[in-house]
Amino acid sequence: MNLVRIDRRYRLRRRLGFGSSGEIYMAHDIFSGQDIAVKLKPMQGSCCTLEHEFNIYEKLAGGLGILFVHSFRIECGYNVMVMKRLGPSLEQLFSDCHFRFSTRTILLLASQLNFIYRDLKPSNIIMGVRKHTDIVYIIDFGLLKEFRHPDTYLHIPYTRAQGLIGMATFTSTHSHLGFELESKLTTSAHDLCQGLPVQLGTFLEYSRSLSFDGKPDYDYLYNLFQAPLLWEGFRSDMTFDWNDSDNGA
Repeated sequence: MNLVRIDRRYRLRRRLGFGSSGEIYMAHDIFSGQDIAVKLKPMQGSCCTLEHEFNIYEKLAGGLGILFVHSFRIECGYNVMVMKRLGPSLEQLFSDCHFRFSTRTILLLASQLNFIYRDLKPSNIIMGVRKHTDIVYIIDFGLLKEFRHPDTYLHIPYTRAQGLIGMATFTSTHSHLGFELESKLTTSAHDLCQGLPVQLGTFLEYSRSLSFDGKPDYDYLYNLFQAPLLWEGFRSDMTFDWNDSDNGA
């Protein structure tokens, strides 16, 4: 790749990650002196998932856990999105904590993930930096799809024969079977929740009980994870396992 500077302002430094939705680089803003992140994807045909992702961020701007994006542009044959740089992913933190999270950390994380999209996996769950280290961010909205029509607000119809959506390791069984995905999670609580906090199983069973166009009770789900923190005597200081110096995170 011969692209080393974006908009004569952002100098690319090193690659942070890559996937089907593009490559992410750490970059330096030579005007402000701050480090930021840049997502690149080669231009291919007329469809641009990166521009779609930028538009989604613009619609959700200001929400808790929503990444701040600076701009979108086309440069040297690449679609380019400039955004705020965040901290480590949940995937990396899980490794730093020797592949085991405490009940407290699981409940703290679950209480923040209050919206769902079609590419949920540990590498797309990112922690904030500096004064936002206790905020959970969701990134990579390239596969996000509205479940209501923008004009009528009617729920999308139930369809089959869809291609596989998301990464095969983490996608739902209905996605593997080609079903249209809902605004809720559809998976097996029995298979996934053995040995985990019981609230996770309750959450999944509740999700399965909803009809395709059913509206989840988000207040109930939020309290489902918040209440045990109080019952177990955990302090609401947003201290996660990786904040413990013993983990070396």
